[in-house]
Amino acid sequence: MEVIYSVGSKIPGGGIGNVAYYAIDALKKRKILKKSISTGGQIVDIKFPFLNLIPSWVIKDNLFDFFSSFFVDKCSIFHGWNNMCYLAAKRAKKFGAKIVVERASSHIKTQEDLLKEEYKIWVIEGSAIDSFTLKKSLLEYEIADYILVPSEFARKSFLDWGVDPRKVKLLPFGVDLNKFKKKQKLPEKFTCLFVGQVGIRKGVQYLLKAWRSLALKNSELIIVGPIFPDFKKFLKDFVLPESVKFVDYSYDLPSLYKSASVFVFPSIEEGSALVTYEAMASGLPIITTKNSGSPIEEGKTGFIVPIRDFNSLAEKIEYFQDNPSKILEFGNNARNEIENYSWNAYQKKLVNFYSRIKYD
Repeated sequence: MEVIYSVGSKIPGGGIGNVAYYAIDALKKRKILKKSISTGGQIVDIKFPFLNLIPSWVIKDNLFDFFSSFFVDKCSIFHGWNNMCYLAAKRAKKFGAKIVVERASSHIKTQEDLLKEEYKIWVIEGSAIDSFTLKKSLLEYEIADYILVPSEFARKSFLDWGVDPRKVKLLPFGVDLNKFKKKQKLPEKFTCLFVGQVGIRKGVQYLLKAWRSLALKNSELIIVGPIFPDFKKFLKDFVLPESVKFVDYSYDLPSLYKSASVFVFPSIEEGSALVTYEAMASGLPIITTKNSGSPIEEGKTGFIVPIRDFNSLAEKIEYFQDNPSKILEFGNNARNEIENYSWNAYQKKLVNFYSRIKYD
């Protein structure tokens, strides 16, 4: 077995760059990696670092696909990430390779529908997903022999759009259990934490509405991450409580998690948010949505609320503020549960998936 692994991201890096790092590491250790292609990283064979200077991810992803396609040759399996691998996958197909397309989110049509609804609610002009990206994504689904998704929410979205269930495979992400460790005590101030892209898609607008409605004493909401353009419009018309703090993305995420009481992630659309894995590993209860694709057990490791329901968000936040002992109880449960999702477990499942391909 020989695998060509291609991802238009720096490795390691945020999001898919981290996932790809552990995938490539697993293939190298088992000596089944023929070559790896990315936009940068010490463990990568072929890289195009100049692409990281391009601000538009649409242009960057398509240029990456174009350049990487020239380095694809005969292999058993070609593994590429969605929206950045059609030309490369098409070439690999000619060499007889099985095509695996990994999708970090829900089906792009599900994503488009959810974001259209959100843009309409908040009167945001423009298209959430450009037509070229939409078309290319669908072409990659079509050419793929298998589509890897990280959560049941994402898997169901493909089935809802008529994709053959035999083609869609579930492979949850992982977390570094040594880097993110369980905290030993509660912080003095009740602190809710959000980490991620601060945009409409992540549902932060509903978190802010929930937080403002509560007006909790001796408490704070910390929002960590880059603020997206679509969210700046919302902030212009929203009066922020003084207890809300915006923080630029920090590389010292373990300390941020340790300083928090509860992790809140009200996403409208995801595949499976890595930050929820990290928060669970840090011993935090999680308040999130089904659409976040997170491995949450309702009433044990956290609470799952409906998307766009700021009243439910407020209710669950207040529950933890009123019941400090539940923060530790749910947090301990979260850490115990997420230990089943180590990166080592991800690597084993990925390689086992490859080994089964020839028998399907």
